[in-house]
Amino acid sequence: MNRKSIKDINVEEAIFRPAELFKIPSEVLKATQFSTQDKILILRTWRYDVLLEEVAMEENMPEASGNHPDLLQDIDKALLELGAASEEGHGTPTKFG
Repeated sequence: MNRKSIKDINVEEAIFRPAELFKIPSEVLKATQFSTQDKILILRTWRYDVLLEEVAMEENMPEASGNHPDLLQDIDKALLELGAASEEGHGTPTKFG
């Protein structure tokens, strides 16, 4: 699959498919067409997707492909650069943290 140029990605598709559209979280930070709030939402969505995949891997689900081991850390770092928390540890305890 050919990746779109970062400047050609619209916010809706970025929110729903961040892992398909960006190689690394810092690309989200560089996307000038998104507001800070858009970037935070994109990164939080990506983080949640990674956590869901980790749970699937733990439960030996066949569709789980695994991610770069530092991806969550990279997403959290990008969120901090935007002045946002990753939301880790908020709410009711789950497998997601």
